[in-house]
Amino acid sequence: MESLRQQALDYTLGLLPKEESLLFEALLEKDEEAQRLVSEVQDDFASLSLTSTPSRLAPEVRNRIMENCLPPLNLEVFLESEEMRRLRSNFTSCSERYTGGGGSVDLGDLKEVSLKDGIIRGYESLIELLPLVAGDSRAAAGDFSALQSKLRSSAYHSYDPKQALHAELDSQSPASRSILRTSLASMPSLSFFSDRLREDQSGIGDVRRLFYLCRDQLKIMRASFRDLDREKLIEDEKLRFHGAGLLRTKWWGAEHAYFTGSGKVRCGHFFDGPIT
Repeated sequence: MESLRQQALDYTLGLLPKEESLLFEALLEKDEEAQRLVSEVQDDFASLSLTSTPSRLAPEVRNRIMENCLPPLNLEVFLESEEMRRLRSNFTSCSERYTGGGGSVDLGDLKEVSLKDGIIRGYESLIELLPLVAGDSRAAAGDFSALQSKLRSSAYHSYDPKQALHAELDSQSPASRSILRTSLASMPSLSFFSDRLREDQSGIGDVRRLFYLCRDQLKIMRASFRDLDREKLIEDEKLRFHGAGLLRTKWWGAEHAYFTGSGKVRCGHFFDGPIT
């Protein structure tokens, strides 16, 4: 009897192992004594709950309950609006695969001379910087003297995008889009790492990041302004296969800052064929 009552207690509390619970449930279907004991245990627990001090429902729980009680929102007006129609049309699947190119303008299309001159000076400065951060450079081996001398002599690498953002640009103009793409793609990150190297706060990992950012920025600039460097643009646009291993080469060991610290990237891949 006491053993059966203990089983009823454990079953009600959810303490019985799965196999014993199944056996006890099978017993409940045919044993009136087991049914009576379970009923008594449940009554005891109900009485016990009445002795506890009532507590107020937390506001967030109450709000969730009230939200679930409200009638469902009618989203038809929003989903069928003109804005949503335009959004859907802009993000529909393309019928043809994008193979690169397009969106390029001539430097002569720029109306503001200061922006044009800034792009040319910046491009020439990055061309000079690239060999100083390449894999066979002195900086890649830990000697930052030549690299720091170059960075400290050039203001372009402390880049401020305000010049482009404050210019009177027509958002629908291809020339304006090329300016913004050139100003906002890689330049903020490139400026950040060049500043670290200039101020003796860096390591070899920063040199590597600066190399990739510099290389990517030069390609973006050539693709945005087709007459900036025609010979190198032809080389950029040659059809090449890029394997998955290149991503691992680029990102493995790279350092990234987080909210409260920093960490190094570790990555792997299981596909050795071309991805682009």
